[in-house]
Amino acid sequence: MERNNNNTKYHENKIFVPVVDSKDELEARITLLPADRVPSVFDDLGIVITHPMPMLGGDMDNNVVVALCQYLSRNLGCTCIRFNFRGVGNSKGD
Repeated sequence: MERNNNNTKYHENKIFVPVVDSKDELEARITLLPADRVPSVFDDLGIVITHPMPMLGGDMDNNVVVALCQYLSRNLGCTCIRFNFRGVGNSKGD
């Protein structure tokens, strides 16, 4: 999925992250900026954003989580990943 906010294009890719010592996978989204952008001191920075409590309906598509990931990628130029915990959304496991 390609998005364009504040004239900065970034890509959000759907991925599945394997869980160590398990056959489970976590559903995730990784937000990347294009390689042809102006370099940033944060180019090597990766940030993991977690969602609110799942028992109260929290998941990686929570509006605050999405907005924070987009803001950090767009304004700092860093890579952001957000994911669903086990048993939330399309993540597998208990």
